Amino acid sequence: MASFNAHSRDEFLRALEEARRAAMGAEEETSAPRAASQPRGGVEFLRTLENMAGRVKTYVSTRILAGLYAERDPVEAADTAAREVPPQAPPPQPPPQPPKPAKSEHETVVEELHLTSNLSADDLKHLRRQFAKVNHPDRVSAAAREQATRRMTIANVLIDEALRGKRAAR
Repeated sequence: MASFNAHSRDEFLRALEEARRAAMGAEEETSAPRAASQPRGGVEFLRTLENMAGRVKTYVSTRILAGLYAERDPVEAADTAAREVPPQAPPPQPPPQPPKPAKSEHETVVEELHLTSNLSADDLKHLRRQFAKVNHPDRVSAAAREQATRRMTIANVLIDEALRGKRAAR
């Protein structure tokens, strides 16, 4: 790391002192200013910067100032700061997918029957009997009778349509 030369540091400290005096205005100390070649204490330097921060907007970044105070080349300090990679935030999570709507009774009955175009008329009649053994309203409890009636009606309509299609194809 190249060391910042003392002459440039003294010039910068003089300019910094002038900026501090301008910022302090009426609050300026009456004592004589310190010689620029005298080293400043770290706490005093930071206090001066803190006091100036609220009063003066400066084009000199705090990283460059810190680099100067640490007797580093300000350009090198700025380059180092530019190369630092900020921590990356985790990628945003996609919003949760809404639950799929429940299938209607019609869709459920269609899936249970497994109707295909290659079923014969006898196969369709057999499907109706198998479905009725499980879903007929006379075979279920009184509480489930209404739903069983709807399901049997849907199944009968679907099977009847398939049978009509078979007859028309002949």
